[in-house]
Amino acid sequence: MEKWRYPVEILKLRTSRPFFSNIYRRFTLQRNNLFFKVLSIYLIPFSLCYLAVIYLKRCFVRIRRLEVPVISVGNITAGGTGKTSLVMYIADFYQRYRKHIVVASSGNKKGQINSSMEDEAIMLKQNIPGITITGKKIEEIYKELSGNKKDIVILDDGFHCHHIYKDMDILVIDATNPFDNNFLIPAGLLREPKRELKRADVFIISHSSMVDTMRCKNLIRYLKRYRKPVFTMDYKIDSIQNNINGHLPLSSLKGKVLLAFTGTGNPFSFFSLLSTVSPLKIYGVIYPDHFHYQTQDIKELEDTFLKKGAEYLITTEKDYVKLSEYRWKVPVFFLKIKPILNNREEFDILLYNTVE
Repeated sequence: MEKWRYPVEILKLRTSRPFFSNIYRRFTLQRNNLFFKVLSIYLIPFSLCYLAVIYLKRCFVRIRRLEVPVISVGNITAGGTGKTSLVMYIADFYQRYRKHIVVASSGNKKGQINSSMEDEAIMLKQNIPGITITGKKIEEIYKELSGNKKDIVILDDGFHCHHIYKDMDILVIDATNPFDNNFLIPAGLLREPKRELKRADVFIISHSSMVDTMRCKNLIRYLKRYRKPVFTMDYKIDSIQNNINGHLPLSSLKGKVLLAFTGTGNPFSFFSLLSTVSPLKIYGVIYPDHFHYQTQDIKELEDTFLKKGAEYLITTEKDYVKLSEYRWKVPVFFLKIKPILNNREEFDILLYNTVE
C-alpha cells in the first residue's frame, strides 16, 4: 500500500462492532509493519489448505455455456479494486445499443431494491434502472433472460465463477496493491494464485494515478507478458449529492473541513478523490468493507461531526445506499464518481466485438 500522503487525519471512533472494526483499521493502516509480516508467515499453512479447497472444487465443476454473451468483471485480490464502477460502465455501454442487461451478482435474486440486497447490487439498480439483477446460479440467470438476441449477462465478481463459460473475462487490478504480499488468503489477500492471471482476457489497472509513474509502468510491463490487452482506469468526481439537497457544486468543498467515512475495501482511494476538491482538512473514518451501520454508528458520526467543527459529512455512494433509512441530524452527502479509461475507444470496440 502506498504511504498515505493526503491531508487527512484518521480518527478512531467507537463502533457497533468494536473488535472487528479495530482489527480492520489496524490492518488497513499498518499492513506492512513487522507484526503483520510475521503473522503472514504463520498463516501460510492455512493458505495451503485454502488453495487445496480451490482446486478441489474446480475438479468437480462442470462448465456450462449460456446461449447469450457473458462478460465477467472480477479481481484476484480481496478488497476494493473499483470493479463495481466498471460493471456500471459496461452495463451502460450495452444499454446504449438497446441490449437487455442481466447482472449476475451476490445481491438479491429478484432484482428488486430491498434491504436484503448487497450494497453493490443496490447501486447498480439505482444507477441503471433498466437492468435485471439476479444470482450466479445458472437456473437463476436463465429465468431472467428474455429469450431474444438482445440478452447480455454481466458477471459481477466473476473471475472465480468457474461454472459459467465467459466470452470476455476482465480482471481489475488495484495499482496501489496489485498482489499484496503474493500470498493467498489468509496469509495474504490473493484469492487465487498469480499463475491464474493467464485466464484473464483483459487487464484493467485501477487507481493508476495513486502510484508513481514508474511503478505503474512496471505493472503494465508485467501484465503484458500474458499477451492480453492492458488498460488503466482512474476515477473522477462526477457530482456531490444526497436525496434531500440534491447536487452540490464541487467548489462547495474547497477550503472546508470535512468528515469523511467509508466501509469499502480501499478507503484510501476515496480519501484521495476527496482531496482533489482542495478541502482545508479531512477527518477520515475507516469501517470494515461491507460494514452494516447501526444507530450507534450514526450517532457517533454525528457527535464527531459537531465536535470537530466539520462543515460537510461525506461518504461513498456504496455506503450511502445503506444509510438512506436513517434519519440524520446533519446532512450527509456522497461522491458520485465515474471511471476514466485510457484508450476508451479501444476498450469499447472490444466490448462491441464480443457480443456482435
